[in-house]
Amino acid sequence: MGDRTDPLKTYQNINFYQTLVVNLAKYIYSGTLPDVSTTVTQPESTSKTDLISLTLRNDIFEGRLQPGAPLPSQRQIAERFGVSEATVAVAVGRLAHEALVVRRRGLGSYVRHQLPMVTASRTLHFVRALTPGGRERLNDLAFIEDCAAICDAKDFQGLWHHILHQDLARPETLLHRFRGARGVITKGVNIELAVMLHRQGIPVVAVFPFASELTVASAVCPCITYDRRAAPRLAVKHLVAMGYERIAYLGRQSMPLHTLGFFDAVREHKLPIPIEWAREGCEDNSEDHIKWLDGLLTAGDRPQALCCATDHVANRVERWLLDRGVSIPNDLAIIACDEGPEAIDAPVPITTIGDSRQEVCSRAIEIVEQIKPGFDPAAETARPQPIFTPLHLTVRQSSGAQCSDSLKRA
Repeated sequence: MGDRTDPLKTYQNINFYQTLVVNLAKYIYSGTLPDVSTTVTQPESTSKTDLISLTLRNDIFEGRLQPGAPLPSQRQIAERFGVSEATVAVAVGRLAHEALVVRRRGLGSYVRHQLPMVTASRTLHFVRALTPGGRERLNDLAFIEDCAAICDAKDFQGLWHHILHQDLARPETLLHRFRGARGVITKGVNIELAVMLHRQGIPVVAVFPFASELTVASAVCPCITYDRRAAPRLAVKHLVAMGYERIAYLGRQSMPLHTLGFFDAVREHKLPIPIEWAREGCEDNSEDHIKWLDGLLTAGDRPQALCCATDHVANRVERWLLDRGVSIPNDLAIIACDEGPEAIDAPVPITTIGDSRQEVCSRAIEIVEQIKPGFDPAAETARPQPIFTPLHLTVRQSSGAQCSDSLKRA
């Protein structure tokens, strides 16, 4: 089941087998057993037009179709993919629009002699997803401003792409936007787009403020995130310094390294914390969480503080508790393990652990500058290691100035 000394490897293996079992059970009950070798890695299906244009595009950039060479006839392509010639015409038209092929009346289509390969321009592309109601709106706007300032200082032209979330399901259709870019920096979007750009030899850095551990570990391109195991350690260290010793923890099932970091801190500071004071759950189980918290707060030996995996969890918990007459921080101090707009927007602003946007922007641009445009991704021998940004503690009212005398009672 993997290396027991490495929680991340263990988590990857567990995730793989859980997904495999779920998919196998689904197919067994439906009466059809799938090919288990593709159960987990099967990509999302795309249209025939997308598949044809993607295949031909890869043939061009990987050298199977040389500059100036003719494309197979529409009939040959149609027979290969089992589609009509009209569908092939649409797919080839996309490549013509991207300036990869030229169509000659009566002669067919040819690969351009001068392909729009990536050049060492001074243009950096920044990509974010537009998700209705997304929690990253405020952070994204601030990130844009910080990157724009750094681009100006470095004499780069920065172009921002605000892409609809559903468009990211087919990243290959977005590829033409980034031809000629010196580099691309994606923020919080699906890893598939960054991987697609990387495989085309385009320098790309993926910024993942809230990515899962599995996403970060599987990235084939450089990615920037924060150390999820270190964040709760810093949070607990702050609470201990403020006089709190009985600390509960509310995490998320998708963030096991946060939970491991919390128990690291419990052992380090030798805190008297019962195992039932730590809980991983889904954010949608609000009533379940409230029952758990009510049970802790009405017990004789109740916690003094609550450490939450994210500011989103902390914000919702705080609102639930305030509605029930619990005073923050007098009855219960709260701290979160990632900096975000919901920490500031909470009724009682939340003390939180976060990274610096300016440092993230600078590091991302610095990495892009070090990557040679038009590099050969097939020549890479090692997967890049995630880059962890330094963590910062922002103290707000939710953790109080000091632990009150009433909370210090054992």
